[in-house]
Amino acid sequence: MSKIVETPYVRLELLDNGILVATYKRQMLVTLEMAREIVQTRLDFTGREPRPVLVINQGVVEMDKEARRYVSSGDGLAGIKASAIIVDELATLIIVGFILTKEQPAIPVRTYMRRNKAMKWLTTYL
Repeated sequence: MSKIVETPYVRLELLDNGILVATYKRQMLVTLEMAREIVQTRLDFTGREPRPVLVINQGVVEMDKEARRYVSSGDGLAGIKASAIIVDELATLIIVGFILTKEQPAIPVRTYMRRNKAMKWLTTYL
């Protein structure tokens, strides 16, 4: 049975297979302070064990520059082996692709529009 924790910013679900699903809340502007809180909650929840993470973007409006840098850095990536990001629109796919090109995280990251394809890719990191 999966474990779940919910914050005002994100819902974290640890699946039985070891993949962490992070579903971000709708219509949110993520600041550096919020990003730090999200990362700390994730680390506390997973026990800091490195694992693949499925990120579901339900319409995050924006992530400020400092928050983007933080989540793409060593501290923000702690405990993550690889990340697949689910986006719901082509425009969001393009924006996320641009951000990933600019920030260049030190882990494998891919974007998908379909959850089943993202999960299949993430299982290679279990």
